[in-house]
Amino acid sequence: MKKNKSKSKQNSKSGASRHSGQKMPALVINPRPLIMLAVLMLVLLVIYYAQLRLRQAVDLPVNSVAITGDFHYVDRKKVAEKIEPFTHASYLSVDLQAIKNTLEQEPWIDIASVKRQWPDQVAVWIVEQQPVVQWRNDSFINASGKVFTPQKMRHIEGLPYLSGPKGSVDEVLSDWHRANEILAAQNLMAQEWQMDDKGAKSARLSNGIELVFGVGEAQSKLMRFMTIYQRQLAAQSEKIKRIDMRYTNGLAVQWQPAADKLAQQ
Repeated sequence: MKKNKSKSKQNSKSGASRHSGQKMPALVINPRPLIMLAVLMLVLLVIYYAQLRLRQAVDLPVNSVAITGDFHYVDRKKVAEKIEPFTHASYLSVDLQAIKNTLEQEPWIDIASVKRQWPDQVAVWIVEQQPVVQWRNDSFINASGKVFTPQKMRHIEGLPYLSGPKGSVDEVLSDWHRANEILAAQNLMAQEWQMDDKGAKSARLSNGIELVFGVGEAQSKLMRFMTIYQRQLAAQSEKIKRIDMRYTNGLAVQWQPAADKLAQQ
């Protein structure tokens, strides 16, 4: 029994000595990824400083602003005044979009195109609103059907006049276009087209005749007017002041005062 115990002790000692005699494997680091990363960082740093130096070399102060366009309603000096605060920035940092947004807030400016012009100029091209009709007493409608309201209203000779309740722009404009398509057969157009708060419609033609349609759809009444006008009234159009179309099958004519006197004689 003693011999077995001594043998086991010897075996455990020899096993321990063999285990302690083994060496740990060495840690091997591949330097290539680190070198490549360092080189990449160096290249990026060089590019950054090169761009910075280039920007400093070419980024001059804005020296001038060129404003072009066909000006009828827009004041060129006021346009320059609105642009001036933005030109305190340098050529490359000037905010072109902010200039565009600021200018297009002006009622009479439809489109503002803003670009850099090398080496130190900002070029601005203005497209004015083109009013097609006057809307009520304070606004205009352009060719796209957009309503714009100037700060100061102005009279434009010969411009048709439309009016209607709030929110009725599309309906009134559509009625006016359809009416002109019908009236064109007699070389006429609606110089005025109005709708009141109750929906009653009326018009004044280019020959001075006033038409009263009343409430409801006006197109069929206008067609009836055209039929009777062509057959009976065209030759006397200068004597007609007003035609009331609020009848089921006919119309009522109000003559000019001079024509009334001739009729009474």
